[in-house]
Amino acid sequence: MAAPIGKVQVILSGFAGAPGLINLYWNGAAAGTFTSGDATAAVAATYALINAIKACFAGNCVMQVQPSVETVDALTGQLVGIVSATPVAAVNGSGTGTVLSAEGPLLQWLTADVVGRRLVRGRTFLVPSASSALATTGTVLPATVTTVLAAAATYIATSGPSPVIWHRPVPFGTGANGSAHEIIAAGMPLTVAVLRSRRD
Repeated sequence: MAAPIGKVQVILSGFAGAPGLINLYWNGAAAGTFTSGDATAAVAATYALINAIKACFAGNCVMQVQPSVETVDALTGQLVGIVSATPVAAVNGSGTGTVLSAEGPLLQWLTADVVGRRLVRGRTFLVPSASSALATTGTVLPATVTTVLAAAATYIATSGPSPVIWHRPVPFGTGANGSAHEIIAAGMPLTVAVLRSRRD
Protein backbone atom coordinates (compact mmCIF):
# COMPACT_ATOMS: atom_id res chain seq x y z
CA MET A 1 0.00 0.00 0.00
CA ALA A 2 1.24 3.49 -0.78
CA ALA A 3 1.76 6.02 1.97
CA PRO A 4 -1.62 7.41 3.00
CA ILE A 5 -2.46 10.99 2.17
CA GLY A 6 -4.81 13.16 4.18
CA LYS A 7 -7.83 14.84 2.60
CA VAL A 8 -8.75 18.12 4.28
CA GLN A 9 -12.23 19.30 3.37
CA VAL A 10 -13.65 22.81 3.55
CA ILE A 11 -17.45 22.98 3.41
CA LEU A 12 -18.94 26.23 2.12
CA SER A 13 -22.48 27.27 3.05
CA GLY A 14 -24.81 30.25 3.28
CA PHE A 15 -25.26 31.04 -0.42
CA ALA A 16 -27.61 30.00 -3.23
CA GLY A 17 -26.52 26.60 -4.54
CA ALA A 18 -24.75 25.63 -1.31
CA PRO A 19 -23.09 23.55 -0.08
CA GLY A 20 -19.75 23.96 -1.80
CA LEU A 21 -16.65 21.87 -1.21
CA ILE A 22 -12.90 22.41 -1.38
CA ASN A 23 -10.64 19.34 -1.10
CA LEU A 24 -6.95 19.77 -0.25
CA TYR A 25 -4.49 16.86 0.08
CA TRP A 26 -1.46 16.35 2.30
CA ASN A 27 1.49 14.01 2.82
CA GLY A 28 2.34 13.15 6.40
CA ALA A 29 5.54 14.45 7.96
CA ALA A 30 6.97 10.92 8.10
CA ALA A 31 6.84 8.55 5.14
CA GLY A 32 4.11 5.90 5.38
CA THR A 33 2.05 7.63 8.06
CA PHE A 34 -0.52 10.37 8.50
CA THR A 35 -0.96 11.11 12.19
CA SER A 36 -3.23 13.23 14.34
CA GLY A 37 -0.40 15.76 14.53
CA ASP A 38 -0.23 15.86 10.74
CA ALA A 39 -4.00 16.36 10.59
CA THR A 40 -3.92 19.20 13.10
CA ALA A 41 -1.12 20.97 11.21
CA ALA A 42 -2.88 20.50 7.87
CA VAL A 43 -6.22 21.76 9.20
CA ALA A 44 -4.54 24.78 10.82
CA ALA A 45 -2.70 25.62 7.59
CA THR A 46 -5.90 25.28 5.57
CA TYR A 47 -7.72 27.57 8.01
CA ALA A 48 -4.91 30.13 7.74
CA LEU A 49 -5.11 30.01 3.94
CA ILE A 50 -8.88 30.44 3.82
CA ASN A 51 -8.82 33.19 6.43
CA ALA A 52 -6.11 35.10 4.55
CA ILE A 53 -8.04 35.06 1.27
CA LYS A 54 -11.56 35.49 2.66
CA ALA A 55 -11.96 38.80 0.82
CA CYS A 56 -12.18 36.78 -2.41
CA PHE A 57 -15.36 35.12 -1.17
CA ALA A 58 -18.83 36.65 -1.01
CA GLY A 59 -19.95 38.03 2.33
CA ASN A 60 -22.73 35.44 2.64
CA CYS A 61 -20.29 32.53 2.32
CA VAL A 62 -19.32 30.63 5.48
CA MET A 63 -16.32 28.29 5.23
CA GLN A 64 -15.70 25.54 7.77
CA VAL A 65 -12.56 23.41 7.69
CA GLN A 66 -13.57 19.92 8.81
CA PRO A 67 -11.61 18.50 11.78
CA SER A 68 -12.06 14.89 10.61
CA VAL A 69 -9.41 14.17 7.98
CA GLU A 70 -9.91 11.15 5.75
CA THR A 71 -6.76 9.22 4.83
CA VAL A 72 -6.70 7.50 1.47
CA ASP A 73 -4.27 5.25 -0.36
CA ALA A 74 -2.78 7.48 -3.04
CA LEU A 75 -2.33 4.51 -5.39
CA THR A 76 -5.92 3.24 -5.35
CA GLY A 77 -8.01 5.97 -3.72
CA GLN A 78 -9.31 3.51 -1.15
CA LEU A 79 -10.26 4.94 2.23
CA VAL A 80 -7.70 3.95 4.87
CA GLY A 81 -9.14 5.67 7.93
CA ILE A 82 -10.12 8.94 9.58
CA VAL A 83 -7.76 11.02 11.72
CA SER A 84 -9.02 13.70 14.09
CA ALA A 85 -7.51 17.16 14.19
CA THR A 86 -7.94 20.07 16.57
CA PRO A 87 -11.07 21.96 15.37
CA VAL A 88 -10.79 25.49 13.99
CA ALA A 89 -13.33 28.31 13.76
CA ALA A 90 -15.48 28.98 10.72
CA VAL A 91 -14.40 31.73 8.32
CA ASN A 92 -16.86 34.23 6.88
CA GLY A 93 -16.25 35.65 3.43
CA SER A 94 -15.59 39.39 3.55
CA GLY A 95 -16.00 40.34 -0.10
CA THR A 96 -18.50 43.05 -0.99
CA GLY A 97 -20.63 43.97 -3.95
CA THR A 98 -22.30 41.52 -6.31
CA VAL A 99 -22.20 37.82 -5.40
CA LEU A 100 -20.75 35.73 -8.25
CA SER A 101 -21.90 32.18 -7.71
CA ALA A 102 -19.97 30.44 -10.48
CA GLU A 103 -17.12 32.71 -11.56
CA GLY A 104 -14.18 34.17 -9.72
CA PRO A 105 -10.41 33.98 -9.09
CA LEU A 106 -8.62 30.69 -9.70
CA LEU A 107 -5.74 29.54 -7.50
CA GLN A 108 -3.40 27.24 -9.41
CA TRP A 109 -1.13 24.76 -7.59
CA LEU A 110 2.13 23.85 -9.33
CA THR A 111 4.35 20.77 -8.98
CA ALA A 112 7.59 19.74 -10.68
CA ASP A 113 6.34 16.25 -11.57
CA VAL A 114 5.14 14.76 -14.84
CA VAL A 115 2.48 12.07 -15.26
CA GLY A 116 1.46 10.86 -18.71
CA ARG A 117 3.69 13.47 -20.41
CA ARG A 118 1.92 16.31 -18.59
CA LEU A 119 2.97 18.40 -15.60
CA VAL A 120 0.83 17.69 -12.56
CA ARG A 121 -1.24 20.74 -11.65
CA GLY A 122 -4.06 21.50 -9.23
CA ARG A 123 -6.81 24.13 -9.08
CA THR A 124 -8.87 25.70 -6.33
CA PHE A 125 -11.81 27.83 -7.46
CA LEU A 126 -12.43 30.76 -5.10
CA VAL A 127 -16.20 30.83 -5.49
CA PRO A 128 -18.76 32.09 -4.66
CA SER A 129 -16.72 35.22 -5.13
CA ALA A 130 -17.49 38.90 -4.73
CA SER A 131 -17.22 41.62 -7.33
CA SER A 132 -14.90 43.52 -4.98
CA ALA A 133 -12.18 40.99 -5.89
CA LEU A 134 -12.44 41.99 -9.56
CA ALA A 135 -11.58 45.06 -11.61
CA THR A 136 -14.21 46.94 -13.57
CA THR A 137 -12.76 45.31 -16.69
CA GLY A 138 -13.85 41.89 -15.39
CA THR A 139 -10.36 40.66 -14.60
CA VAL A 140 -8.96 39.77 -11.18
CA LEU A 141 -7.61 42.77 -9.28
CA PRO A 142 -3.78 42.77 -9.02
CA ALA A 143 -4.16 43.37 -5.27
CA THR A 144 -6.24 40.20 -5.03
CA VAL A 145 -3.54 38.25 -6.84
CA THR A 146 -0.85 39.57 -4.49
CA THR A 147 -2.84 38.66 -1.38
CA VAL A 148 -3.74 35.17 -2.58
CA LEU A 149 -0.23 34.26 -3.74
CA ALA A 150 1.27 35.43 -0.44
CA ALA A 151 -1.21 33.25 1.47
CA ALA A 152 -0.51 30.32 -0.86
CA ALA A 153 3.25 30.63 -0.29
CA THR A 154 2.71 30.42 3.47
CA TYR A 155 0.47 27.39 2.97
CA ILE A 156 3.07 25.62 0.83
CA ALA A 157 5.79 26.32 3.43
CA THR A 158 3.89 24.53 6.22
CA SER A 159 6.27 22.79 8.61
CA GLY A 160 5.78 19.04 9.09
CA PRO A 161 3.22 17.63 6.65
CA SER A 162 3.34 18.94 3.09
CA PRO A 163 0.49 19.87 0.73
CA VAL A 164 0.24 17.75 -2.41
CA ILE A 165 -1.75 17.36 -5.59
CA TRP A 166 -3.30 13.93 -5.85
CA HIS A 167 -3.30 12.45 -9.34
CA ARG A 168 -6.21 10.02 -9.15
CA PRO A 169 -5.84 6.43 -10.39
CA VAL A 170 -7.15 5.65 -13.86
CA PRO A 171 -9.72 4.17 -14.04
CA PHE A 172 -10.73 5.69 -10.72
CA GLY A 173 -12.71 2.77 -9.34
CA THR A 174 -10.26 -0.03 -10.13
CA GLY A 175 -6.92 1.54 -11.06
CA ALA A 176 -3.81 1.36 -8.90
CA ASN A 177 -1.67 4.03 -10.53
CA GLY A 178 -2.55 7.10 -8.46
CA SER A 179 0.19 9.31 -7.06
CA ALA A 180 0.77 12.30 -4.77
CA HIS A 181 2.98 15.21 -5.81
CA GLU A 182 4.29 17.96 -3.56
CA ILE A 183 3.22 21.50 -4.36
CA ILE A 184 6.19 23.78 -4.99
CA ALA A 185 4.53 27.03 -6.09
CA ALA A 186 1.21 28.73 -6.86
CA GLY A 187 -0.13 30.99 -9.56
CA MET A 188 -3.24 33.01 -10.32
CA PRO A 189 -4.29 34.16 -13.79
CA LEU A 190 -5.91 37.56 -14.19
CA THR A 191 -8.66 35.94 -16.24
CA VAL A 192 -11.75 35.01 -14.23
CA ALA A 193 -12.46 31.27 -14.11
CA VAL A 194 -15.86 29.59 -14.24
CA LEU A 195 -16.71 26.64 -11.99
CA ARG A 196 -19.23 24.27 -13.51
CA SER A 197 -21.16 21.56 -11.66
CA ARG A 198 -23.45 18.65 -12.43
CA ARG A 199 -26.35 20.94 -11.52
CA ASP A 200 -25.65 23.33 -14.40
